[in-house]
Parts: sequence; C-alpha cells; structure tokens
Amino acid sequence: MNGLYHFLKDKGLLIASLVGLALTLVFFALMVSGIPDVSMLPDDISKRNALYPVSSFDPFLYLNEFLVLFAFFVVLPAAAALGVARNPKGSIFGLIGVVVVVVLFGVFYAMASGEMTASALKMGLDSGTVKIVEACIYITYFFVITSIAIPIGMAIFGAVRNR
Repeated sequence: MNGLYHFLKDKGLLIASLVGLALTLVFFALMVSGIPDVSMLPDDISKRNALYPVSSFDPFLYLNEFLVLFAFFVVLPAAAALGVARNPKGSIFGLIGVVVVVVLFGVFYAMASGEMTASALKMGLDSGTVKIVEACIYITYFFVITSIAIPIGMAIFGAVRNR
C-alpha cells in the first residue's frame, strides 16, 4: 500500500492531467465529428434508434452520469465536512472559495437573459432552466479564462519582480 501511495504522490498529478486531457480530446473529437445534437434528431424514438442504435458504449454513459452525481451529491459534501472537521482554521479559504463561486453564479444568473430559443422550446425547457444553463456557461467561460490568465499573470509578475 505504501508503494501505491508514493507512486500516486509522485505521479498522481501527471496521471490525472493525462486522463483529463484524454477525456477532453475524446469528447472534443465526438463534438466535431459531425454527429448531430439531440435537437436535430427525429422526435420519433423508433426513427432515432434506427439512426443511432444502442451500442455497448451506452452503459458507460449511464455509469458516468451516476458517478458524476454521486461525486457531486455524496463525496463532495462528505469530503468538505471531513476537511472542516479536521482543520477548521485551514478550511476558511475553502469556505471563502465556495462563497465566491456561489456569488459568481448569482451574478451570472442575474446577467443571463433566459431568452427562449427554438431548440429550448422544442426540448420543453422553461426560461428559468435556460437562465441556469446560461449562468453555467458564463461561469465556465469565467473559470477557463481565469485558469489561463492567472498563470500568465503570475509568470509576468515573477519576471518583473525578479528583475
């Protein structure tokens, strides 16, 4: 067990990064492959199944959905509660981070228009759901841009400071 711990301690970040990159490339390839989205598929289930029959890949989609929901609703709250219980002073920054994300989501939700598009109407969504989806898209853009800008800014700051 110690060998696995040391291996993951040394190489865990690299492995997680490579797995994330591989998954991103797979989903990107699926996205640009020309497979039509759900709104472009026929409404009749029998026609849809004729176009895209069930494959051995489908159970993994359901397993993936279950794992994401399980991680979000069970593992994440349990890990957060355990971290706060073990180190209350050290978790203040994590709690501040959660508050910042919730406030950002509120700001982006207020910015969202909730405009109903034809595809949203076809899927039976209401304007509240469209606003939530828009807010999620905005917050994703914010985090992607921030995750790119912070390392660049820190590199520039480090270069200027070390001059």
